[in-house]
Amino acid sequence: MVVPLTIILGATVVPLTSTAGATRFPNTYFIKRSAINGLPLDSIAMIFQLRTCSFNRFRNKLGNLEQNHINTIKLLIKHYLNL
Repeated sequence: MVVPLTIILGATVVPLTSTAGATRFPNTYFIKRSAINGLPLDSIAMIFQLRTCSFNRFRNKLGNLEQNHINTIKLLIKHYLNL
């Protein structure tokens, strides 16, 4: 039996910006900073900028999104990709 070896070199991400003007674009989602998520500023998830990045690009963890935000972003990605 041959077992394929999978090496994960990156992650698919939705970039965040703190530039409020980004909400003028479709396929964005506003995230208010909170003590729970630890974001330094209110942020906008830019669904239309979905991309895959190497783990080497990740330097500092800025926060953890609450599950309700993650669920909403997942739904928005599905809608954006027509899945």
